[in-house]
Amino acid sequence: ETELKAARGALSFGDKTVASIMTPRQKVQWVSGEDPIGPKLMDDLHKTGFTRFPVINGTVKSTNPEAIGTMHLSDLLKNLEKSGKVRDIMKKDAHFINESDSLLQALDGFLKAGQHLLIVVNNFEEVVGVLTLEDVLSQILGSKISDEFDRYDDLRAVAGHETKK
Repeated sequence: ETELKAARGALSFGDKTVASIMTPRQKVQWVSGEDPIGPKLMDDLHKTGFTRFPVINGTVKSTNPEAIGTMHLSDLLKNLEKSGKVRDIMKKDAHFINESDSLLQALDGFLKAGQHLLIVVNNFEEVVGVLTLEDVLSQILGSKISDEFDRYDDLRAVAGHETKK
């Protein structure tokens, strides 16, 4: 059953567009490069259920955010004890894909960029959402992909555990 589901997903995923599976802009948790690093930010981001976040220039309430990088929760976790801003720990390159591109093109984009998060834009270069590698793999496999933080309810416990290592 699982193998058939994966085979069906692999055969049909190239026919789907980025827009059909992306996370729309309204549901994306944007992080400002000016946000201070700390437990409050970790808690706020963990509550979203996502692990990768686009970092923007300016305020997160912007109608057309300017993506300047990406951040993974693990980047924040490693730096919780430090003071500073998100811009100090983020990956300083944002990669973009058009919402009309196929998932096959998106997979190629992930491989070429070496990233797990792409910012989705429309034909007017307005940001309309984000796409993760896990989103694409879920379409291929036909089931949700979980990452290293999905099995933890309390990231503070993880932070304490990581510090002890």
